[in-house]
Amino acid sequence: MIPTFPISFQGTKFICSLEEFKAVPYLDPGGDGNWVIGFGTEITSAQKELYAAGISRDTGMFLFSKHNEPLQKQLAKTPLVSLPQQQLDAIFSLVYNIGLDHFMESTIYKHLVTRDVDLSPWQAFIHGSHGQVMQGLIRRRKLELRLFIYGNYSTEA
Repeated sequence: MIPTFPISFQGTKFICSLEEFKAVPYLDPGGDGNWVIGFGTEITSAQKELYAAGISRDTGMFLFSKHNEPLQKQLAKTPLVSLPQQQLDAIFSLVYNIGLDHFMESTIYKHLVTRDVDLSPWQAFIHGSHGQVMQGLIRRRKLELRLFIYGNYSTEA
């Protein structure tokens, strides 16, 4: 069995509360032409037809968890897998939002691997796809860091 980077149910709820829920399929606003549903889960054109009538929030959380198994397997290959659960959940929230490639090349990844206490590079990921600073991403980074440091899963500022 291939080990996975464990995301707790609390972590899944945390991440899903930071993502906007859409019950019906929509085109990814990032401009890559992919169809998305629920909490940002990419789906195929065939699945778009399957979910055309919409899904519930619970189904959205299930699709989120199922869709992220490959990402969890990739992260399981990193030395981060030994961190406490709240830190794994915070890291997964960041990776889910910025993408695995960006994360693996980032300064924050290097800091986390070496257990450097400087977490300021976490806050570098506050720009939208067109380079503009986004208040929603500033808020998200603060909440992720609060989860990482204090284990606080609340999404209230």
